[in-house]
Amino acid sequence: MQIIIIIFLSILLVIAVFMIYFKIKRRNLMKRFKEPYHDFDDEDFDFESLKQIRRYWDSNREHENPAYFIDDTTWNDLDMDHLFFKMNATQSSVGEEYFYAKLRSVNFDKDELERFGDKIDFMDENSSVKTNSIISLYYLGKNLYNGTYEFIFDIKRFFLQNMIIYYILMMFPIISAVLCFFTPLGFVMVFLSYITNTIFYQMHKFKFTVNLHSISYIQKIFICASELSNMDFGNLDFNERLKNSLKPLRKITIFMNNALHVAANELESLFEFLKTLLMLDFINYDRITKLLLKHSKEFHEVFKAVGEIDTVIAISEYRKTLSFYSKPNFKDMPEAIFENLYHRRWCKNRLLHR
Repeated sequence: MQIIIIIFLSILLVIAVFMIYFKIKRRNLMKRFKEPYHDFDDEDFDFESLKQIRRYWDSNREHENPAYFIDDTTWNDLDMDHLFFKMNATQSSVGEEYFYAKLRSVNFDKDELERFGDKIDFMDENSSVKTNSIISLYYLGKNLYNGTYEFIFDIKRFFLQNMIIYYILMMFPIISAVLCFFTPLGFVMVFLSYITNTIFYQMHKFKFTVNLHSISYIQKIFICASELSNMDFGNLDFNERLKNSLKPLRKITIFMNNALHVAANELESLFEFLKTLLMLDFINYDRITKLLLKHSKEFHEVFKAVGEIDTVIAISEYRKTLSFYSKPNFKDMPEAIFENLYHRRWCKNRLLHR
């Protein structure tokens, strides 16, 4: 009885330590992101990373075939790679991939353009919502080779074959553990199941490492989206879009088997042992890929909503660094009229040397 009490109190102590850890870390992040947190004057442009960032745009354009977009020649003539890196204060891979695609897109819908401007203004005016959103996006983080775009547009080719084998291997150690209560042979079977599953797991994990890596990041996207869906974005459409799209995909967060990884790296060895013994990576992978195929439109909408939130925050932060800027006034006319137009780099140099 005393042992049980000690174990119970130890668990409570561990939980309390993690809660305090999370609270302190979140408080530090709140302080960090309330101040300017991105150096927009950083000229260190990683063009190798751009090859990965633009893959979502390339795939999206190939599948949706938009009538209007900025082609590579025009993009390069306008030096848009530098503009993208200059403005890219996004916190997640989803955000920077969406941001790049947004810059490449051409939109003539006046109402939609005005709504996008309203979203940037909202972030300017609601610092608390903005900061909490940044923290959620920060935990999602950047993973350059996340491969999410492939699971949006071409998921069928990632399906696992012969899943019955994985389920049999998952049941093997469970049945063996139960047999331990009835016969010493059960302990031998537990040992054999561990050896068998470890060998099988390592062989197949090596083969599917990239895909498992992508699924892990996709799970984090849905956790981030769930957090964002509970924030108060006022009259903006983010809450409705996220809640409606997440509804049929809630199980993905349930399948999340390494949710504590961010907070408790020291427990990773235990998670790795359980994943190996019970084939959890492959079981989760199979369930999630089938769910994503069934609700591919909702999955893409979640991606776009999270990416747009990250994007409007980045633009909001960038505007703070400008001495002045203008908001476009959209008219139903086939022309663009500018007043007091200037080149920012040239004008900045002139102002500095006055």
